[in-house]
Amino acid sequence: MRQIVTGPASRTYGVEVARLAGVPDAVVSRARALLAGLENGAGPVARTADPAPAQLALFGARDERLRQELAALEPERLTPLDALTVLARLVDTARRSS
Repeated sequence: MRQIVTGPASRTYGVEVARLAGVPDAVVSRARALLAGLENGAGPVARTADPAPAQLALFGARDERLRQELAALEPERLTPLDALTVLARLVDTARRSS
């Protein structure tokens, strides 16, 4: 029998799920540090002397390049053959990048 109770959970698996999903190690490490600070009651982990730390990227440069190519496509203007050609090229690029 299970019961739903108001309040915080005793455990969280979100960071581990993110790691399993392929989120970069630097992002997972930062999330673990933030979570540890929250679990210890200290609030979010204090920032370093750098007032604006660099934003950690979820995807690499190769992923960004593919995303930009996809965003630039206008599918409604492609013939079926052109669409297959573009798709084959993008798949080939993605496979070579991994």
